[in-house]
Amino acid sequence: MFPPAAASLPLAGKCPAAPGDPIGSAKNRGEEGSGVVSVVKTDAYSKTARLYDPLIGPLIMPVRREICRLALGRNLHSILDICCGTGRQSMMLQNLGFRVTGLDLSPAMLRVAQRKAGKSIPFVRGDAARLPFADDSFDAAVISFALHEKEVSLCNGILREAKRVVRQPVRLIVADFLVPLGLTARAVGRWVRLVERGAGKEHYASFLAFMKRGGLTAVLLQQDLRVLREERLFFDNVAVVLAGH
Repeated sequence: MFPPAAASLPLAGKCPAAPGDPIGSAKNRGEEGSGVVSVVKTDAYSKTARLYDPLIGPLIMPVRREICRLALGRNLHSILDICCGTGRQSMMLQNLGFRVTGLDLSPAMLRVAQRKAGKSIPFVRGDAARLPFADDSFDAAVISFALHEKEVSLCNGILREAKRVVRQPVRLIVADFLVPLGLTARAVGRWVRLVERGAGKEHYASFLAFMKRGGLTAVLLQQDLRVLREERLFFDNVAVVLAGH
C-alpha cells in the first residue's frame, strides 16, 4: 500500500485534532460537551506536504475512488472533507458535482490544497474534534485515514463532531484500517504495522489502540454508527464504509 520511504510520513488526509486558529464561535466549534482538549505546537507537515501526492497519492487512489463511488446516488449535495490534507479527495468529489468544504489543521497541507483547487473549493483551517460549523451544516462527511492515528478520546470526538454537523439521516463515508483475518491479510497487515511503526511512537501507539478496539467497523459501532455499506481493499486490511444512523 505505502512505500517504505513514506513510512516516516503520517498518511495523507491526517489532521491532528487541536485548537490551532479558532474559527467561528465556541458554539459553532462544538466545544460544549465535546470533552476533547488537545494542543499542537508545530505543523507536522510543514516540510512534507508537497511530498504527499507524489508518494502516497497513487497508492490510495483505489480508496479515493471508492469514497466517490459510495457518495454517488444518495441524494447528497454538500460534503465536508474532514482532515482533507492536500485536497485531492475534495477535488475528486467536486468534479462529480458535490459542493465540498475541506478542513484540516495543517497550514502547509491547506496551502497545497488551495493552490491546486484555486477558489473553487473553500478550505478551512480547524480542529477536527471541535468543528467550526453549526449543527446540520452538511449532507455528509468524509474521513479518510484520519482515525487510526488518534488516541481514543480524540478519535471518538472526531466522530461525534462529524455526526453533529451532518443532517439527518447521518451519512459518513470513512476509510481506515481493519483487523486482518486470514493468512494473506495478516501477511499484508504485518507490513502495514511496520509502516505505522515508522510514523513515530505516538502514532504507532494510537494505531495499536485503534486495532485493539477492533479496527474501523468496530470503532464506528462503538459510536452508534451502523455500517450501511462496506467495501474492502488491500487484502481486507482497509475498509471504505458508508455509516449512519
